[in-house]
Amino acid sequence: MTVDIADLDDAEITRELIERMARDIAAMTAALESRAGHEALEAASRVYAVENTDFLRNLIALSGWPTTRRFGEYAEAAAGWLLAFSARIDRGFQRRCLLLLAQLLETGEVEGHFYGFTVDRVLATQGRRQRYGTQVHGDLRRLRSDEVEDPLRLNARRAQIGLAPLEIDPPRRSRPPRPSPNRKRRGTNRP
Repeated sequence: MTVDIADLDDAEITRELIERMARDIAAMTAALESRAGHEALEAASRVYAVENTDFLRNLIALSGWPTTRRFGEYAEAAAGWLLAFSARIDRGFQRRCLLLLAQLLETGEVEGHFYGFTVDRVLATQGRRQRYGTQVHGDLRRLRSDEVEDPLRLNARRAQIGLAPLEIDPPRRSRPPRPSPNRKRRGTNRP
C-alpha cells in the first residue's frame, strides 16, 4: 500500500505508523504460532519490509524522525519497530537512522531508553551483540556477557542513557567442560 506522506497530517502519519507496525507484528505472530520454523518467520517479516522501509525513509526525508514531541510516543515506538524489523533490508538506512537518533538523543528530542532499545533491536536483528543490553530473555535483570559488546562497560553505557544496571553472567558453554586428562580424580589414585 503506497501512501503519499505529503498528503497526511501528523495524526494520520501516527495512525499509519502504528497500523504498519501492527500488520508486521500480526504477520510475524502468525508465523510463530504456525511453528513453521525460522524460514516462515523470515518470510513473514519480509512481507511488508519494502513498503514499510520506503514509508519510513520518505517520512524521515520529509519530516525528520517521528519524535514523541511531534507525533506521540506510539508513533515513535512504531518507527523504532519498523527501523529494526522492516528496514533491516537496508542496513545503510538503518545506520543513518541510528546516527540521526544519536543526534536527537543529544538534543533531548528522544529519550535515552528509546534510543537504547532501538539500537539494540537493530543490532540483534543483524545478529550482532547489543550495546545496552535491552533485549533480554527470561530473567529481566540478568544478561550473558556474550550477548553484549564490551560487557565490563555495559552498566556505564546504560547509566548514560538512564537505564538501570544489569547483572552480567558469564557466557553459556555449548558443552560442559571436560576434565583435564592430567588431573587426578578425587577419591581415586587414577589420573
